[in-house]
Amino acid sequence: MGREGEFNKKLLSIYCNEAQEHLQSISAGLLELEKYPSAERYIGIIEMVFRDAHSLKGASRAVNLGRLERICQSVETVFSAMKRRELLATADLFAILHRSVDAMIDMIPPPGGGKERPGMDDLSEQILGMLTQVLEHKPDQSDRPPLPPAEEVISPADTAEPTPWRKQVSADSVRISIGKMDSLLLQAEEMRAAKLLADQRTRDVVEILAGFSEWDKNWLHLYPTVRDLQRRLEQRDRKAGVRTVTNEERGLLEFFEWMHDRMHQARERFGVLKEAIARDRHNVGLMTDALLDDVRKIMMLPMSTLLEEFPKLVRDLSREQGKEVDMVIDGEEIEVDRRILEVMRNVMIHLLRNAVDHGIEPPGERIRKGKKAKGTIRVTVARLEENRVEVVVADDGAGFDTGAILEAARKRGIVGTSNDMRMEDHDALASLIYRSGVSTSPIITDISGRGLGLAIVKEKIDELGGNIAQETLPGRGASFRIIVPMNWTAFRGILLAVEEQNFIIPTANIERVVRLKREEVETVENKNTVQVGGVTLPLFGLGDILGLSRGGNISSHLMILIVSALDNRIAFSVDGVLSEQEVVVKPFAPQLSRVRNISGATILGSGKVVPILNAQDLIRSAMKSQFEPLSDFPHPDEENKGKRILVVEDSITSRMLLKNILESSGYLVKTSVDGSDGYAMLRQEPFDIVVSDVDMPRMNGFDLTAKIRGDRKLSEIPVVLVTSLDSREDRERGVDVGANAYIVKSSFDQSNLLEIVGRLI
Repeated sequence: MGREGEFNKKLLSIYCNEAQEHLQSISAGLLELEKYPSAERYIGIIEMVFRDAHSLKGASRAVNLGRLERICQSVETVFSAMKRRELLATADLFAILHRSVDAMIDMIPPPGGGKERPGMDDLSEQILGMLTQVLEHKPDQSDRPPLPPAEEVISPADTAEPTPWRKQVSADSVRISIGKMDSLLLQAEEMRAAKLLADQRTRDVVEILAGFSEWDKNWLHLYPTVRDLQRRLEQRDRKAGVRTVTNEERGLLEFFEWMHDRMHQARERFGVLKEAIARDRHNVGLMTDALLDDVRKIMMLPMSTLLEEFPKLVRDLSREQGKEVDMVIDGEEIEVDRRILEVMRNVMIHLLRNAVDHGIEPPGERIRKGKKAKGTIRVTVARLEENRVEVVVADDGAGFDTGAILEAARKRGIVGTSNDMRMEDHDALASLIYRSGVSTSPIITDISGRGLGLAIVKEKIDELGGNIAQETLPGRGASFRIIVPMNWTAFRGILLAVEEQNFIIPTANIERVVRLKREEVETVENKNTVQVGGVTLPLFGLGDILGLSRGGNISSHLMILIVSALDNRIAFSVDGVLSEQEVVVKPFAPQLSRVRNISGATILGSGKVVPILNAQDLIRSAMKSQFEPLSDFPHPDEENKGKRILVVEDSITSRMLLKNILESSGYLVKTSVDGSDGYAMLRQEPFDIVVSDVDMPRMNGFDLTAKIRGDRKLSEIPVVLVTSLDSREDRERGVDVGANAYIVKSSFDQSNLLEIVGRLI
């Protein structure tokens, strides 16, 4: 790509950002206009959105986007007519203008210059036709609200109070890409590794000085013996009148004295070194903390950047359902880490959709209940202590239908029919809405009915280390109270020892650590339990949950962690709790983005890489082994137990993926790294089926299949080839060598694999 191409690409990227800002401002202005502001305020808003449309028209012309330029021209003309009081602001007009803004958002090209969405020409002509019709058939203006004469209009640029929805950019601000900000933060967080390394070096020197202390103790113990030996040798010389001490004996005594002096000097030098390292550690810590603090401030954005898109979302959803809803926002100026906001966006979308769909009643029903026809959703943001922020989403709708919630939970088997929950216990019943599959909607729509929305909300809040609570007053409304951190910091974690391996688990998920005698473990319904704080908790070996082989070291006491997550508390036994420290998370590469029970890794000051445990997954894995399956993980099929599968795959990622899928369905799975190794295992052990890759070193999958079919003892074993080779020739070759099934990885579906395997064995 030449210099001109690079420039055009950069210009298009700048345009995309500018266009999004202008369209967002126009959309917010339309929402303000729909609230029937005062005459002066009305004209001020019209002037502001008119300027946005005009600026966007010029920017679109600069990058040769004729469609957007023509639509901007028509929208600008409509705003001009509204400003001259030639067009009446009606609900139909606002609907057309909102539709025009949505269409322009769809027409903004991808920043990288990729393919645009299909059907943009037709959409452009449709929008232009609607706007032309508005301008050609202006309604009667005799009923329009009184407006001040044009000469009395106050331009928004001259007012002291800025338009509330527009982000004010100060003169000392600069625009920087999110990618660069993320890179800067990542590099700053890497500095924490230097801080941990300095801590480790300090501990190393302290250990060396402890060795000197041990040497000192031994020297003091031996020194009288050395001095006594020296005196006896000197006395022997005096009695003999001649020198009887040999050079070797004298050298040994002199060496003792020399070593004592040298060790003393070394101890003093290490003491000075310790002080210097401690100072360096302190300075590195201060600089690292200051740098991270400054970078985190860069990452902080006002809540308005998250919330500004939602009034239009609420408007569109309520109009689709024939409802009238106002959205009120308080505290939008409070700043929160951008990464927190990204997670919270999906949370807010689910909550607002639920409020419109399930909470706010239609106007007629609200009037019958003695309410205003228009409902209200209020979002309130407030700062709390300990670097946390509270977000409350409340509506004045019908509240939770606790009877329907309980019935839905019973249908899903989450609570039994004999459950003693009382209908008056609204909050206890309402907490069931966070369980996957619980929905009170009578029909599945594109908005609700699947019972996943609030389960996702709970999971996202748990991932942020926050919590969510709900309150409801039947007939009067419902509210959700969310508390999350204000910024995404390196968390504190506990370093564990499990089966001679180390792991980190977030301190926030640990309620307490206790040491119990083995006799205190009780068995209830064939499950191990422990009594902690007067409460009986299920007990699991963390090594068993992680699939680690058990060692032979059995002590008389158990170290127990009480882990809390997903509204559950479970006890896990570990071999040891080593320390608590700051942890910088190293995320996995995309191919390992979802590893059960593991959320990432960290590097200790010693340079050792240690996995970070996912507390939510640990709880799910433990619950799966104890109760009916409530998690998203597949439940092993009882009829598959005992059936043996050999997976032949040279990629460790693909090998572990196939092994996990098959083991989750109850099969016994062994793996090999290529066809040669797999064939050797087939000759030594019995297997019911072979699942193999094709492109492998030493012996590929085609050759392995051919050897299996040519071996009289193995010829009847089914072979499934799972490969990225998808050409017709490769498929035909698979058939020729005798494969029973051929699955292409690009269209891989684990249910398809399990169905094929189940059919063949």
